Amino acid sequence: MCYLNVRFLGIELSPEETYAVLKSLLTTQRVEGWSALQGVITAAKTATRLRWAPPLDVKNAADRVFTELFGPKEASKGKAKVCRP
Repeated sequence: MCYLNVRFLGIELSPEETYAVLKSLLTTQRVEGWSALQGVITAAKTATRLRWAPPLDVKNAADRVFTELFGPKEASKGKAKVCRP
């Protein structure tokens, strides 16, 4: 699969860079499960340079990070909360 870097106003973000930014953001927040996914994506798109990243790249990176942290989405149970420091 071929990915293109997004360049807008001098900002370039590859899918791997998007993943790295999102993963570092999640290390500063306490996230307890898959139900926090949309809140994390929204926070990332407003608080970081990910606002310039393609939405699909952000979603794919978030899915990847959440799978690493919590396992497959189908196996998740209960509600989760995002606790900001």
